[in-house]
Amino acid sequence: MQLVISDEQKLAAVIAYFEENESTYQIAKRLQIDRHYIRLWIELYRYHDIEGIIRPQGYTNYEDSFKIKVIQHLIETGDSLLQTAAKFNIPSRETVRRWKKQWMSKAGEVLYQVEKECQSMPKNIPCDQFK
Repeated sequence: MQLVISDEQKLAAVIAYFEENESTYQIAKRLQIDRHYIRLWIELYRYHDIEGIIRPQGYTNYEDSFKIKVIQHLIETGDSLLQTAAKFNIPSRETVRRWKKQWMSKAGEVLYQVEKECQSMPKNIPCDQFK
């Protein structure tokens, strides 16, 4: 069973945090959800104001170039999945986690292919130039 939280409830939770000084723990307990959702909504609001909370319905299809930009940011800055998702207005840190896992597995495949090609090359050609 998936719990559905309306945009209005998300916005009310963020307002409760900022204006009523309610803790993320209290809000999560009241809504009966995990605190990480509250923290994500707060970060989305910090970076994107109300547009980070109120979203058009439906599935968003992200370009590969955008995904790469997000993963590069994640790796280069050391930001958390939550911070990265919020900065790029991605509604779930799990989306960023999935992209990172996919990217890392593809990077591993590329390195494996380079190693394999290096092993089959003549010994007089330095393989380090391909890594």
